[in-house]
Amino acid sequence: MNNLRQITDEALDLIDATTDHIGWLTALMTAIRADAKHNKGRDLEKLTGLGHYLSIDWDHYLDGQSKRLRGQLDVMEASL
Repeated sequence: MNNLRQITDEALDLIDATTDHIGWLTALMTAIRADAKHNKGRDLEKLTGLGHYLSIDWDHYLDGQSKRLRGQLDVMEASL
């Protein structure tokens, strides 16, 4: 059961980190909206580039973590 607890803790940490990441993306979208409205979009290219990078990076990270956690569960189930 210790392995199950570890996997669960890691999954919950991943959910917490994802919540933080979504908060960052929300703030970024707010900045993009404000830039478009009040700054004539002067920083749109940089801001949208940052959003793209953060989204792609997090997607790859989540994919890897999901596969790793599923693999751990598979090993644990096979040993039961």
